[in-house]
Amino acid sequence: MNATLGRGAVDEVLLSIVTALQAYPESVTGCRVGRLNGGDFALWLPAKGVAAETAHALADALRASLPAFGPGVHVALGAIELPRDRPSSVWLGEADAALARAEHQSEARGGFVVEIVADPGIGREQGEGLWRSQLLEAASLRRGSLVEFPVLDRQGCVLHLECPLQLRLGDEMLPAAAWLPLAVRARMTAPVDLLAIGLALDASAADGQARCINVAPVSLADAGFLPQLRELLLQSPQAARLLLLDLAEVAATDHFDRLLELGRQLRPLGVKLGLEHAGAGLAQVDKLYQAGLDYVKLDASVLLGVAGEAGRAAFVRGMVIMLRSLALKVYGEGVVDEMDAQALWDCELDGLTGPWVTASGAG
Repeated sequence: MNATLGRGAVDEVLLSIVTALQAYPESVTGCRVGRLNGGDFALWLPAKGVAAETAHALADALRASLPAFGPGVHVALGAIELPRDRPSSVWLGEADAALARAEHQSEARGGFVVEIVADPGIGREQGEGLWRSQLLEAASLRRGSLVEFPVLDRQGCVLHLECPLQLRLGDEMLPAAAWLPLAVRARMTAPVDLLAIGLALDASAADGQARCINVAPVSLADAGFLPQLRELLLQSPQAARLLLLDLAEVAATDHFDRLLELGRQLRPLGVKLGLEHAGAGLAQVDKLYQAGLDYVKLDASVLLGVAGEAGRAAFVRGMVIMLRSLALKVYGEGVVDEMDAQALWDCELDGLTGPWVTASGAG
């Protein structure tokens, strides 16, 4: 935040957060507040059954004060209920995991995110140090596999396969929803993204099918990521032309220069770049035409129920017209039924993915 708000404003933001937190120990006996590091704070509650309620109340208090500092302030709150008799290492590890999930959601959506962990992994080792070790081991030993979901055109032909990565951490094979927040928190997304891309290149070299891999926006900030990625692509030049890379919409709204550099270096190698989970935020990107993108995937939240809502359909058509004017392909995510699929074809999308698409393709 120092770069966007200035150090003085950041100090005021932190003071506002402390003030909101300090209200709890001042009014409730047994509450404890502490600063863990940088912008991380902890609130310990002496009573059970109130973590979720308190997290939402705290978020409401911060929503009332922090917007005054501008849209660059994002807050992630993780809340968890744990038995009093657990060791402090378990408390801190589980709290870290809850915060990691909240931070991941905040990175994707921005604003204020509250993550309530209802089923903690009590007894399981947690913590940033352990995650970093496990992620590094999984990336270096290629302990991962790709799950494949088709993106189909109107005729039912496969345009490419979306390939989320499963990782083996310890004894468990975890889906991206489980390991990605931990990787973001441990600043380990770059080696894991490189693993996924390597697996996709190997698979495409074998069967000639185009594959799409999600790249975390924070990986673009890793100084070693782009050079290593180029080296990987140069080792498989034919498969590189079958590779698509998805980045979250936030890559265009908050990390535009990095997105620009990614496109500049990868376009000559034949790699296609696009934004996933896109919505109304695209309208805020003044220089989208300069980003060097090939496609945009509209978020399921934008598309769900489009068959029965004329206003939603009009919005989607407007997005398609705007994106087509920039020579971009437009795909739809998370399609769950045939009626919405037909409505989206009527809006002239180029391809669809989601549960209904996967089922119809299998049939």
